[in-house]
Amino acid sequence: MNLVGELVISRGRLEQRLVALEQFANQVQATKGRMVEAVRSFEEKHTFNVPASSSGSGGATGPALPVTSDFGGLEFDRYDDFNILARRMAEVSTDVGEVMAQLNGAIKKAREDMGLLQRLTLDMRDEIARARIVPIGTPFTRFKRAVREMARSTGKDVELVTSGEQTEVDTVVVERLVDPLVHMVRNSVFHGIEKTDVRIACGKPAKGTIYLHAAHRGNSVVIEVEDDGGGLDVEKIKAKAVAIGLIRPEQAPELPYADALKLIFLPGFSTADQVGDQAGRGVGMDVVKRVIESMNGQIDIEMEKGVGTKFTLTLPFTLLISTALLVRVGTERYAVPLSSIREVVLAAPGAVQDVGGRPILQVGDEALEVRSLGRMLGLGESTVEGPRPVLVARGATGMTGLAVDELLGRQEIVVKTLGTLRPFQQSYFGGASIDPEGHVVLVLDIGRLLAGRTVELAGPAFAQPLLPSESSEAGEPSGEAAGGPTRVLLIDDSLSVRKFVGRMLERAGYTVDTAVDGEDGVKKASQVAYRVIITDLEMPKLNGYEVLQTLRQRPRTKSTPIMVMTTRAGEKHQQAAMSLGASGYLTKPVEERALVAAVEQWISRPAGASR
Repeated sequence: MNLVGELVISRGRLEQRLVALEQFANQVQATKGRMVEAVRSFEEKHTFNVPASSSGSGGATGPALPVTSDFGGLEFDRYDDFNILARRMAEVSTDVGEVMAQLNGAIKKAREDMGLLQRLTLDMRDEIARARIVPIGTPFTRFKRAVREMARSTGKDVELVTSGEQTEVDTVVVERLVDPLVHMVRNSVFHGIEKTDVRIACGKPAKGTIYLHAAHRGNSVVIEVEDDGGGLDVEKIKAKAVAIGLIRPEQAPELPYADALKLIFLPGFSTADQVGDQAGRGVGMDVVKRVIESMNGQIDIEMEKGVGTKFTLTLPFTLLISTALLVRVGTERYAVPLSSIREVVLAAPGAVQDVGGRPILQVGDEALEVRSLGRMLGLGESTVEGPRPVLVARGATGMTGLAVDELLGRQEIVVKTLGTLRPFQQSYFGGASIDPEGHVVLVLDIGRLLAGRTVELAGPAFAQPLLPSESSEAGEPSGEAAGGPTRVLLIDDSLSVRKFVGRMLERAGYTVDTAVDGEDGVKKASQVAYRVIITDLEMPKLNGYEVLQTLRQRPRTKSTPIMVMTTRAGEKHQQAAMSLGASGYLTKPVEERALVAAVEQWISRPAGASR
């Protein structure tokens, strides 16, 4: 199965390479279009436009022969060097068109082969997964024995009723699920089911019943552990939460019923008056929840006082390969399991309102609290202007919105464990995967992330808003404060210049982003906080002067150093650029030493110093 996982990664990488090839072909197609236009213009000027001085000569072919010297310009076409060059350029243009047609045909066939490879990979994965499938009811016999022992030791009369034993699931899921289920069943006997005399007094049957049911639901397996006991004491839960500092005393009366129930999943929480060796065998509900979420699953609780309690576990059919949503937060990329996301919404500017000190987004009829994922992960405030994607994520206390900078697409991933490295212990990451470009991507454990925020309900960290505070300046970049790389934006419509100059800056240790024209540059400058921006003057869509004017009018880039790099060395061009707020002016071809020195000059200054 691990080899199938590697095959999935390799297929995704090949898919990415094919996408890059398609993008390259599109760029070549656009370049070819510009070349065809230039060739057509040159051909119209020079194919038959023979200078008068050459009418009596053969031009590039030497002296005119006597037989042709008597013909006039309209009677016989004569060709000089320009004529020959024009014809050759036209031929080259035609050849490029034919090569592009062949390239597009090859890409189309490769795309078809990629589709076939994907189908074969999925079929192989499914076949091997079926070989790992076992009935989930295999360990149920062990649970019945545990219930009998527990009932005998507590003096209760309890019966375990099971159903769905033949529900098939990955053998790894069964192995990891045994201990949490044993704990939950024992808890039902110890904490849920009442003593016989109490049950009779309440009008219940003398024998308590615990129901253990398993079934398939879509691509997931649902397991329900239900008892007909007395339920949970919500007021006792609140009191214990206040006692151990999980919530403030004034929050307890207003805490919603569903949120109060989910406090039992927090570390160290227990309402038992005394702790013995029977209930849970030392495993708390926080550990149960952590195990479930480590398998990209979720656990929910329902309770009716005096009637009973039901825990519902939802788990993926198989663990190794799962589907995730890749997102960008600042300069980092993360994978979020789709099982943790209910939906994705796009929050327009101003849609997130401050309601009672909490950032709230209205999603349908639901008022959703929104948190900045960047701030929760310690990456600082987002620099993205305009609408932001918000993930509606499932947490221990309900739905929470997580604002990210960009959605990168849905991807099948192979999740690997992070091992025992200390930085990942008790972290918000449930594993790691390899993206199609070969980079390591951390997989977020959304349940643990939101639960960690819940633990801090009584602390100041809970008050970190998505909305910018009044004391923060709108134009203050946050990327460098978080210790990230020094980023430089290079705006130039020439591919060769972007590659050549980009390599110079990368050799100097900078992280370089490139933009293909002025409009693309303005867009990228509004998404990421760059320390220096370098722009050409003569570009399509927006020229360098328009780029300068636009960026200087925006709060986030009005103080960013912007250097002009152009072939125009005239004083008139330079004065115009400086008048619009250029921080420096370099003439192409630029020397590497001069370029790096100019960039370092601005990097060494405090962020925001543009002149």
